Amino acid sequence: MGNVRRVFELYSDLLWNGLHPDVVTFANLVDVLCKVGDLKAARNCFVYMDKFGVFPNSYVYNCLIDGYCKAGDLVEAMRLRVEMERNGVSGDVFTCSILVKGLCDLGRFEEAKDLMEEMGKAGVFANVVTCNVVIDGYCKMGDMEKAIEVCSQLTERKIEPNVITFSTLIDGFCKKGNIKAAMGLYTEMVIKGLVPDVVTYTALIDGHCKVGNNKEAFELHKEMLDAGLTPNALTVTCLIDGLLKDGRTYRAIKLFLEKTGVGCPGSKMDHSRLCSPNDVMYAALIQ
Repeated sequence: MGNVRRVFELYSDLLWNGLHPDVVTFANLVDVLCKVGDLKAARNCFVYMDKFGVFPNSYVYNCLIDGYCKAGDLVEAMRLRVEMERNGVSGDVFTCSILVKGLCDLGRFEEAKDLMEEMGKAGVFANVVTCNVVIDGYCKMGDMEKAIEVCSQLTERKIEPNVITFSTLIDGFCKKGNIKAAMGLYTEMVIKGLVPDVVTYTALIDGHCKVGNNKEAFELHKEMLDAGLTPNALTVTCLIDGLLKDGRTYRAIKLFLEKTGVGCPGSKMDHSRLCSPNDVMYAALIQ
């Protein structure tokens, strides 16, 4: 709050010295107030701009829209979007991203997808980060058809999906038990020159373990180690769970000890390869 107080002190000094604040001054005020969650003050500051003959630009509107989205007030956020366009201020990619994320945070994925299409017709296209938010939402709902549809819209606009896009889709298909589709996406991303990360490998390992493909899961585990990646607690938990479901309790315990360093002399441990055991990992062992 100290920074907010300082901003207002500077603002007061500006008025006291007879200087008129410009759009940048107001933009900074609105931005700071929204970030600290004081939307009432931010709105009052926004309204006060008119008294100085200063017209809000897209940045000012985006700050307010973002503030209302984070507060869960999509009604006011959408109303501001209509207002800005009525006042001749065009929404940009940031407006689109803010509103799409706000809708997705409330589980309104269809509206988010419709908004992207609507703004696209106006020449404002969502970027890969925004699309990834919608894709993630559909994947969590288990609607892989819609998730792929959004991904296809990316490629149609010559925007390449990134590692997060592929990892999200892979995880979605794995959770649906469609390992073939997941592995197909994995192959596609490698062909495109994208480097799978720990999230990608963990999703695939979890998917294989859940359908009893422990051999394939451990092959992927070796592949990620060869790539210099360190499995996290979730990766190890998936492997342990797969071994236990296969009745290989001793191997599961051995893997747990290897990966956590529990009970291992320090000289025999590669600390860069260790991960901290968590409650889920212990639960998998004692189930």
